[in-house]
Amino acid sequence: MPLTDLTLAQCLALRPDLDEPADLDAFWEQTLGEARDAGGAPAFTPVDTGLTEVVTHDVTVP
Repeated sequence: MPLTDLTLAQCLALRPDLDEPADLDAFWEQTLGEARDAGGAPAFTPVDTGLTEVVTHDVTVP
């Protein structure tokens, strides 16, 4: 569990000042559209990391 010096309310109220490119939404719309058009389903391969409380997979997308 991560620790922070902020309360939950302070964490939820954080609004960082982001320098977002003007075409960010268009970029993701195009990128996700191309990924969907490629078709196919992702492949999930179990990975033994030695961790006992976490299930880990290597995910490959077409």
